[in-house]
Amino acid sequence: MFAYPARLFAKDNGFVVVFADFVDLRATGKNAHEAVRNASMALTRHLESFVAKGQAVPPPSLFEAELRRPKGDALAQLLIPADYVGRVVRLNISMDESVLNMSDRQSAQLGMTRSGYIAHLIRTDRDRLMRAAAQADAKAEPKAAPKSKPAAKAKAKGKARKR
Repeated sequence: MFAYPARLFAKDNGFVVVFADFVDLRATGKNAHEAVRNASMALTRHLESFVAKGQAVPPPSLFEAELRRPKGDALAQLLIPADYVGRVVRLNISMDESVLNMSDRQSAQLGMTRSGYIAHLIRTDRDRLMRAAAQADAKAEPKAAPKSKPAAKAKAKGKARKR
């Protein structure tokens, strides 16, 4: 797993994460937690694109060096993890033959290898789970409670006295 330095900024109605090593790579979110989660997914996809193109994945900058740079209007300096491993590992797995045949047919239709298709399914499921977690976080955020009627009446009474 790699981790790349980034900075968190408040923007308009949310937050944005900007990477030190990839100036064009950004991720946003309604809250800081969502922005960081989206940044990790975006970084993972970005690093995977290097591999898909046959390019070397750039190593991350030293976080300590980034800490010495002026912070500017950033709210925080972060290390964003990428769920990415740069080397292929051979493995031996067992599965039901009908599932394997189904996998082979589907991977052939998509122009993928069996291994590539299995990796694709795992990444797709990982992304689905991360989106579901982000949606659950968004639903769990406390919303401003409406003022109770007695509190609203007391506030209105206070305004009436000031006049």
